[in-house]
Amino acid sequence: MALTLKKRAFIEYYLMWFQGTKAATAAGYSIKTAHKIAANLLAEPEVKAAIEARLTELKMGADEVLTRLTEQGRASLGDFFTDEGKLDWEFIKAHGHLVKSIAETKHGYRIELYDGQNALIHMGKAAGLFAERHEISGTLAMKLYDNVSPDDWDTKPDDTAA
Repeated sequence: MALTLKKRAFIEYYLMWFQGTKAATAAGYSIKTAHKIAANLLAEPEVKAAIEARLTELKMGADEVLTRLTEQGRASLGDFFTDEGKLDWEFIKAHGHLVKSIAETKHGYRIELYDGQNALIHMGKAAGLFAERHEISGTLAMKLYDNVSPDDWDTKPDDTAA
């Protein structure tokens, strides 16, 4: 059975806030009964399946994560300006995920991109380029028992037997 428009709206609002009552109200259900309606909707197998399907669609896969990190590592402030030195708002709209902040000041706009070096470090770790090595030093004391069979290894040997 197909989901009603209200149920589809509920699902989208729920995925924005993860608050059932708020989602039910925004989807057009009664404020007085929104809490109960949300609980009922979230228990419906059809709604649960639709939420899971949308979550799968919305999740960022490994390839997308690596692609975005690559874009951050390659980003240059020069890309955000026209040849005349003005901010290229169309470029910013298309590549807003590269912008950490943008603010208008009395001297013009201040634009800050995400840290490219940090993105490169994450990419290098994902590619296994950096092997961390830890040196451990110290003394290890061991007492060997020649009368213990492998079957007894997870039990404490009897120090009195010998």
